[in-house]
Amino acid sequence: MAEHSNKPMNLFIWLGPAWGLLVLGTGIAVFVTNFTFLSGVAALWKAPLRFLRLALNLTLPLVFLPFCCRLLQGLINRRGRGLIGAPDVYLSLSPVKVWMVRPFQGIGLSLLFASRLLAVLQGYTGTPIRATEVLPTGYFQFGRFLVVTGLGILVSLLLSLAWALDDLGVRYRNDRTGEVRLMGRFLGVILPIGFGFYGFFNILANVPFLEALAAVFQMVVILYPPFCTLAVVHAFYLQRYGDHLLRCLRVDLT
Repeated sequence: MAEHSNKPMNLFIWLGPAWGLLVLGTGIAVFVTNFTFLSGVAALWKAPLRFLRLALNLTLPLVFLPFCCRLLQGLINRRGRGLIGAPDVYLSLSPVKVWMVRPFQGIGLSLLFASRLLAVLQGYTGTPIRATEVLPTGYFQFGRFLVVTGLGILVSLLLSLAWALDDLGVRYRNDRTGEVRLMGRFLGVILPIGFGFYGFFNILANVPFLEALAAVFQMVVILYPPFCTLAVVHAFYLQRYGDHLLRCLRVDLT
């Protein structure tokens, strides 16, 4: 079963990079120049509110992770094939994983889904999508809010399930072929990041390259804090509920 790491962990310390980048971006928007699509004193409350909304949008779906695990095991566990795992799994937080790899995994996957959605809408309407319709506006739009919320829930559930399978060492065994595969590695690291950024640049093809590059950079600054928060909270979630998830997956530990 999953066991806790022997190292003491402090949630607030592990969230430091997320909050640090949020404070830095807000400070630039307030005192220097228009940044992360905000400017002036209004950024002092708009930037934290946006971060809180995105972070909750990504972390609250964790409550559905046990249901996703039950659904997955129902689809996979059959006679002669199913999920297996190691008897002992030591869950520990890795700075490289929760501060670098997984936040950018989430950003890349979000940009990939967003670019695919925008491409479908563009093909459906038959008119090119303007950059002003793609990038954040700095003010609330109900339609954009619904799209971002739905996209965030989808990305959160996919990432959370893949990360849980990876961290818990869950593997897929096929007795007929003797094949054993790691389940949590299907998402990869490079592919969602590369395809996500490439797809989003394509959406901004009608924008001068330097402006498009600046816009994507600002999107990364906006999305890093909430995705870093998801990575950290997910790791703490597994520390507490890893055993329950293994039971939901009906993992064979023998």
